[in-house]
Amino acid sequence: MRELFRSLAVAAVLTGAANMGFSQVAADRPVDAGPALEAITLLGRFPAEVERITTEISRVPLPAGGVSYECKYPPAGKAIFFVKDKTLRYSSKISFSGVASGLQPALQAVQTSSKQFAGSFTPMLRKWAQTSLPQSSAAFNSALIEIQTVQDEMKRGIGPSESQRTRVIAALDRILASLKDGKGELTAMTGILGKYLLEQRAARGSLSNWSASATGQVQSYGPKIREEINQQRCKGDGPAQLDTLVRNTNASITTINDKIRELEKRDNEADKALSIVLGTFVGYSSRYEAVTSRLKVVQESPLGSTIQSLHLAIATRTWQDLVEAAKASGL
Repeated sequence: MRELFRSLAVAAVLTGAANMGFSQVAADRPVDAGPALEAITLLGRFPAEVERITTEISRVPLPAGGVSYECKYPPAGKAIFFVKDKTLRYSSKISFSGVASGLQPALQAVQTSSKQFAGSFTPMLRKWAQTSLPQSSAAFNSALIEIQTVQDEMKRGIGPSESQRTRVIAALDRILASLKDGKGELTAMTGILGKYLLEQRAARGSLSNWSASATGQVQSYGPKIREEINQQRCKGDGPAQLDTLVRNTNASITTINDKIRELEKRDNEADKALSIVLGTFVGYSSRYEAVTSRLKVVQESPLGSTIQSLHLAIATRTWQDLVEAAKASGL
């Protein structure tokens, strides 16, 4: 059900602006791209974060045995000093080694899907960051220069003219073309991420099932071993060994559970981050499509006030910041 809502949400991001018929006020409002800066950084680090977490899970120590000890006790009816004490050697029949069973296959499913995801997602993300994003930034910068030139002409009393309107439209069309390419790549990445998140959800479920089973084994094994130790002629350090074994095993299971939750958190963050970046492209694209359409259709639309409503200097600076954020994240 969650995946259905997610698909609908992505579709809404892609088509909502067109369906709502952006008003002039909405079109003139600058798009806040601030959240996209952090989102790009998070996406750039996401595959490595997943690898880090799964590696840490694989390195969590788990028990490889049970309780084993030896101690000396006096023989029954000992009456004279030269009768030697007897040695008791005890090794529990129950081993904690089985607690680790099932972890590796469940973890392997997470690692395998993560490697496959990184192999397809990371090259696309890097291409987008190194090619499409800079191209959009360049388109904004070029449009800013062209439209500032038109503004300067109008300040000197030249125009507004149809030629100037055409130049403004052409500059905005270049922005829209670059944003279209970026939207297409981000939409494809959304599909890859969505498939991966489904796989991860199933794999995390297997890990959680292992955790529940391991916890149950510890709760069952501990009392049984303690009962065995209590039946021996001498206990030695058996109870202390058992307490340490149970405590360390529970601590390891808790650590793995924490890592599973961290993995889920990273997955959710990546899902949200990609939606934010895609939404930024869609928002800017919808805004400039609305402005361009107004200039093309409403010939009487005042060119000067329309240019001022574009806030192109802010948009250009924002796009440069997005490029820098991608570089800083290692993309």
